[in-house]
Amino acid sequence: MHQSLFQLFHTNPPGSLDTSLVSTDYMNNPRTMNAVYEVAARLGIAAGPGHERLEGGERDNKQFQDYPQTSALSSLYDEGSGDVASMRVLKDGADSVGTLGALNRVYLNIGLFSEEWLLHFRPFLGGQKISPIRIADAQKNSAYWGATEDMTADMAIFFLVTARADRLADAPGGAAHLAARASGTVERGKVVFAENCAACHSSKQPVPPAEFGVDNGICTGGGAGPRYRECWDRYWTWAQSAEFKKGMVDLVTGRDAAGRETFLDGNYLSTERRVPIDVVGTNACSALATNGLSGDIWDNFTSSSYKSLPPPRELAVNHPVSGATMPLKSLGNGRGYLRPPSLVSLWSTAPFFLNNSLGHEDSHYQGTYDVAAYGGAGAAYGASCPAADPNDPYLPCVENRLAVFDRSIRQLLSPATRRTDDMTTAPVPGYTYRTSAPSCLIVPAGYMPDGVRRFAGPLNRLAGWAFAPDGSLHLGPFPKGFPVNALANTKLLPDNDEDDMLAHYKRLISASPTLIGAFAKLGGQCSPEELSNPTVQAHAEKVVRETGLIDALVGLSKCPDYVVNRGHLFGADLSSSDKEALIAYLKQF
Repeated sequence: MHQSLFQLFHTNPPGSLDTSLVSTDYMNNPRTMNAVYEVAARLGIAAGPGHERLEGGERDNKQFQDYPQTSALSSLYDEGSGDVASMRVLKDGADSVGTLGALNRVYLNIGLFSEEWLLHFRPFLGGQKISPIRIADAQKNSAYWGATEDMTADMAIFFLVTARADRLADAPGGAAHLAARASGTVERGKVVFAENCAACHSSKQPVPPAEFGVDNGICTGGGAGPRYRECWDRYWTWAQSAEFKKGMVDLVTGRDAAGRETFLDGNYLSTERRVPIDVVGTNACSALATNGLSGDIWDNFTSSSYKSLPPPRELAVNHPVSGATMPLKSLGNGRGYLRPPSLVSLWSTAPFFLNNSLGHEDSHYQGTYDVAAYGGAGAAYGASCPAADPNDPYLPCVENRLAVFDRSIRQLLSPATRRTDDMTTAPVPGYTYRTSAPSCLIVPAGYMPDGVRRFAGPLNRLAGWAFAPDGSLHLGPFPKGFPVNALANTKLLPDNDEDDMLAHYKRLISASPTLIGAFAKLGGQCSPEELSNPTVQAHAEKVVRETGLIDALVGLSKCPDYVVNRGHLFGADLSSSDKEALIAYLKQF
């Protein structure tokens, strides 16, 4: 039986998961795990454009000077002013209270001190006003939290010492593969990278001349805060200049006195500057996540400067049925930005994009390795792939990693080759998460509000198409091909920072007749037998088509951006030879 939870997890490509699934923010946001590489270089970035301002409960986070083993890093936090030089761990740069606080938050999100955590929201379903979990309460009431805090400094040291790049040259057969590329191709790739990628993907950059004023005045320390967009635009102007590109080429191609290339040594291959989502153009939902906003669940783990970020510029997104473009405006206050991912060990970390959506060969996330695509070099290292199934792209061997890398990087640089959606009237620049079979939204009684369970009997008699006698909810069936996020991104409550919360409830009330009418016509036919009945599927398709259900859900969507593999068009206009050169160089990371 294909039901809601299966369909939701089916949208998560291998290697990704929506980490806000439990403490729901009313958005389906499958994201990859954050790779921990070159921590020393990341701390160097933090000391530059990584400064944040902490206030109130944000200052309860432990800092390096609180532990003798990390006291040498105490300059990263000024206790008097609350200024902290912080690595930005989450995709949207929300974890911005110092390295130790960012690490500690993870444990709460996976169940530490759940007795307190679960008091602040209704798991999975939502519909309960979210409130912050306070660090002070955890310190006071949880011995487990205290034990975790005490060990985090040692974990930070472990990452600092061990988190090094995994280079293809050091992998089994990797050196033979790299040798198959002409040195001239790689040398050209360095220049292409310096001129087109390094503005976001290098922690070594030329010093800007004074006339650009990139880090002067309000932009000192990166300028995080309400005027950040002004600072970003100044930086971006400098990064597109001929002076920047020449200086970047000199860095990438430079050698030390011994003639050794040093650019990749200790380079995190990211700036960690928050990039406005309207600049990068990828799926907006992760950038619009709200769990770190003021008054939300992770309030104490995000900086005041993050919470005061200005909104990005208006975006254009696509309707999941018509394909027509729709405007999307963000409130800001932390929303609207992504930190650039590190390119360290890029050859081994495909598929790409923060949701692993770029590079899967088909809807089942399968693919095969084509030795011929690598100029016959596969014979040099093919023996490292497990003999059980050499064509499984997720078995851990060098050639499978390279196969997925090659497919992913080519889709990145040639957007026309990316997987697209064939169910919209007008074409859209990518694909949409859709149900793989007829399915229902089913919420067990234990997750429903007490009031619903208390009146389960009357609700069942009044609306048996939605409520079972035990108070559980079953809506549907939704036909195969239904856009999953049109339902999963439905916002039940307004965000804490919305100026006009009443307007949100007006939209809910206005859409209710359409929603109730459609769900009633669908009938709640959710048994395995009903879902496998072709007549039920045909009926569901007719109801969805004729009632305007999807339009109503889109109007209530917290993030109506449904195309998941669009954007990041940097490099798309390169010549074929420059793309090949860039790919050859990227494999050395």
